[in-house]
Amino acid sequence: MEVIRRPPVLRRSRLSRSNTCSTMRHTERMAGGSGRGHEHRVPPVPPSRRHVWVRGPREAPGPHPGVLLGWEQRDGQWFALVSYYLEGDGVLAQQWLAAELVTRVGQVP
Repeated sequence: MEVIRRPPVLRRSRLSRSNTCSTMRHTERMAGGSGRGHEHRVPPVPPSRRHVWVRGPREAPGPHPGVLLGWEQRDGQWFALVSYYLEGDGVLAQQWLAAELVTRVGQVP
């Protein structure tokens, strides 16, 4: 007759146990924690991401609401990467436009 033995019981330290022994107020060594007592600063909006007005072509002159995503200089002229909404067509467009076609919100377009 073959004897089957049970594996030995491993004892774990209090800190290495699963959630079976966690307490409601324990926030150390936990992923995320409760968030109480911690300050989570909101990072500032990067300067390149601004709300703008975009002037369009003759068919849809605008101004259209948009968001400036970045700048690039080509051959001495500035271009803006802009995502903007063409309300008449219901289209969201993203393209590089000459800086003259983009006006910051708050300025007269």
